[in-house]
Amino acid sequence: MKCLIGAALAALCLTTAVAAQDYPTRAVTIIAPFGAGSGTDVVARIFAERLEAELGQPFIVDNKPGASGTMGAGLAARAEPDGYTLTIGGTSSHAASRSLMKNVPYDPVKDFEAIAGLGEYPYFLLVNAKDPYTDLKSLVEGIRKTPGEMTVGYGNALGQLSGSVLKAEEKLDLTIVPYKSSPAAIQDLLGQRITFMFNDLVAALPQVKEGSLRILAVTTAERTPLMPDVPTLKEAGFPFFSISAWSGIFAPKGTPPEIIEKLRQALIKITQQDDVKKKLADMGFAVREDHSQPFGDYVAADVKRWAEYTKTAGIEPQ
Repeated sequence: MKCLIGAALAALCLTTAVAAQDYPTRAVTIIAPFGAGSGTDVVARIFAERLEAELGQPFIVDNKPGASGTMGAGLAARAEPDGYTLTIGGTSSHAASRSLMKNVPYDPVKDFEAIAGLGEYPYFLLVNAKDPYTDLKSLVEGIRKTPGEMTVGYGNALGQLSGSVLKAEEKLDLTIVPYKSSPAAIQDLLGQRITFMFNDLVAALPQVKEGSLRILAVTTAERTPLMPDVPTLKEAGFPFFSISAWSGIFAPKGTPPEIIEKLRQALIKITQQDDVKKKLADMGFAVREDHSQPFGDYVAADVKRWAEYTKTAGIEPQ
């Protein structure tokens, strides 16, 4: 009996290895947990196009926005672990959600195979260019003069945290407005229905370039080469924290390791392509160059960092 069981397990392992070697044999879906036009969506589509070229099958981006990225990520976590449903996750869906929300339908570490990190991008404080605010101090002064009237919008967790920290540290009477995804918040900022927001430039760069939106500060510790004239929060007189967002590709827990490794190697190869680096850098996204640290360890560490951020900011899970 033991021999039969051993033979069956060996046959199963061989079948799995052969399937992984042939993978993919059909289209692969990448769930983007934010809306079309968001930074996550744009990055996902660039990598999907290159994955298709590398692996010979379509990689289709499926937008499932909602709940700061947790709705789409939850769908991915519950998908069949066969390598044909992936998700592009990041700071909101796979790090901050556990600290900002009470009912996240998955564990960002235990319920996923972390395949590879794609890169990082800074967040910027954005206002409508028609408004009189030319720096962060003038914005804060404006909020103080009109208590309860101004609003900060967000379409993801980092935007929520940034606005909440500013509100808490400066004791501002300010309304925080949630959106399913950042493009909707950007549209309301353009329409002056919200006062300001924190967001990446992948989604907002066209409006910044055309002069519709104005940048007041960047959330990273150092100035970004993309916008070298933009001061950091510390330089602007508000040294509360420094942070940047990241993106990576995940698969449901239990996806065969051979498939995970095949995808990982393909993604690493793509991050090393000069034209990909430039295309993303022009949008404010810096690809991940060093893949020596296991991506899963990076994600687990960031979950802990966000627990500390939200505790410092006094944010209670909603």
